[in-house]
Amino acid sequence: MSNIKKNHSFNYFIAFLFLLPLFFPSQISGSERTFYAIGEKYAVSSGHTLATKTAAEILRKGGNAIDAAVSAAFVLGVVDFSNSGIGGDGFALVSQHIYGKNRIFAYDGSITRPSAPNTSYAGLPALPALLLQMLKNHGTMPYSEILKPAINYAEEGFKVTPYLETVALKTIPKIKDKKALSLLTGSNLKAGEIFKQPILATTLKEMASDSNKSFYSGQTAKAILEDLKIKGSGYRFTDFVRYNPKLTLPLRVEYENFDIFGTLPPSSSLIAIKLGTALDASGLDLSDDSPYNSFLLAKFSRPFLEERYSSLAFYAHNPYELFQLIPDNCNPANSEKILAEASNTTHICVWDSFGNAVSMTLTLGSHFGTQELSPCGFFYNNELKNYTKAVADYPDDYSKKLGPISSKSPIIVLKNRQLFAALGGAGSDRIIQNTGLLLGQLLSNQTDKNMLSRLRFFMDHKQILHLESNPEGIEPLIDYPKINHRNYGEDYFGLECLILKDSNIRQLKAFGDFRRDGSSFAE
Repeated sequence: MSNIKKNHSFNYFIAFLFLLPLFFPSQISGSERTFYAIGEKYAVSSGHTLATKTAAEILRKGGNAIDAAVSAAFVLGVVDFSNSGIGGDGFALVSQHIYGKNRIFAYDGSITRPSAPNTSYAGLPALPALLLQMLKNHGTMPYSEILKPAINYAEEGFKVTPYLETVALKTIPKIKDKKALSLLTGSNLKAGEIFKQPILATTLKEMASDSNKSFYSGQTAKAILEDLKIKGSGYRFTDFVRYNPKLTLPLRVEYENFDIFGTLPPSSSLIAIKLGTALDASGLDLSDDSPYNSFLLAKFSRPFLEERYSSLAFYAHNPYELFQLIPDNCNPANSEKILAEASNTTHICVWDSFGNAVSMTLTLGSHFGTQELSPCGFFYNNELKNYTKAVADYPDDYSKKLGPISSKSPIIVLKNRQLFAALGGAGSDRIIQNTGLLLGQLLSNQTDKNMLSRLRFFMDHKQILHLESNPEGIEPLIDYPKINHRNYGEDYFGLECLILKDSNIRQLKAFGDFRRDGSSFAE
């Protein structure tokens, strides 16, 4: 344990979307999006309205936060299938209220290396095993019931969002796999149209009926492996049969009257937490999104992000030592030698009336993973790419049992030993930047309903400052030579999810991100 002290038509459309919560109540009844909701019993924040709706319905039926999060995660794999799916992996934190205390459980559902020589970036599909294990350990509802919403959206279809259509159109020119091209170009993958995935529905039904047995040790596993072998994969049947997500101790940092929890490396919760505590101690204004202040925050944050590349793998088994070694005012490394990870993820936070909470990050790696469609209707993740030097420096003795270094950073916070917040995000290194900033705001009590709508920023490995333009499309100017102005709401800046408990009014506040397809719910 560590103890420390202290352009523009699109932009107008996005601005309009941001005003929608003023007119919609917190309840989710259809496909509307809510970005700020207050309730007394339970709350949800996720990367897609239908996932949020699913979690809300599970909670209303009497399910707990784990039931709701697992069901919503499967739905995300259907309706947000460019960012996640049963072919992906993830990290999760569970806060379970047991005998009056909050016990935190951490899950590492990252991929493992293939046992045979390999020329493919396709990683083993880890997500179904992760979700089933979480449900068995903490849930209350049958797996078959949990999977029903995802099966329904795959079989009956769902309405395509402008975001999904945009991502697909950008990705299609890069896709070589014929099955993937057929799915994305030969169907109604256009905003407002109903999109169905019958093959995926069949796979999900089989998983619901036999609790993943065929998927990991039966005919489905053999069909997946045969397809992977053609693509150069070194995975073998034993890799699938033996795969088990890791239930680990959580990372825990004591900071003033807070206990901050994250998942251990190879996730980056450690870096996000260190950044958040350092930002709180910095004296910087964490709520000012003006261009100059964004520059100051980005410049302050960049060295912490570089620790994720240069040090995290070396201290994977000594995370607290690394936490202490990183000073609150980091000095930049030789960033020109550090390459950025290109990945896209999604996130979900759920809080129930029993005092339980979940924060979970899911991914396929890049949009649509390897951009190869399996015979079972899902896209393979490309997480094996993350074992390369382009993503992180690895020591020669890096454990073969550990997954690759990842930017995923789920966080749960206790305040005065009481559950206080669940947060996390999506979007490669922007996860660490955005989540660290949110955490810093929580620690310094700089919280308001606009926390997720403020203009975002990011300084990349080439010291280029990416600034999100304001809704009117006016490009802010500061005296810095390397600025890249990006559209308000652009996919680049990722997505954040946040639920917090306001002890003053004893209510839950759920924040939904207008970027991508984010939404929130509370009741």
